[in-house]
Amino acid sequence: MFEFGSYRSYHLTMQARSDTDVREWAYSVVKGRIATQVARGNDNPSAVIKYSRTMAAKYRLQPEDLERIFDEVDRETVQPFFRPEGWYRPERVGRLLRVRSGILA
Repeated sequence: MFEFGSYRSYHLTMQARSDTDVREWAYSVVKGRIATQVARGNDNPSAVIKYSRTMAAKYRLQPEDLERIFDEVDRETVQPFFRPEGWYRPERVGRLLRVRSGILA
């Protein structure tokens, strides 16, 4: 026979799992948008800032999550191109700082 309590605990477990999945998705989308802006600089920086702040608020990304995003973008998108040998792109540092200060303001 069907028990209400077991359905409720299953539903709450699935909802918690779904919330985690949605936060991971939002994290990856925000990270991708910031990394694209830092790498290419094609978008309006204020639009990227507004989009990222909206996503962070809507999907409850914590300040620690945003700091982790900025650290990953710096490590993956800025630092490899900041060395004088090879592909030298120092403007990426400025773009990262501009987006970071706008989002964390």
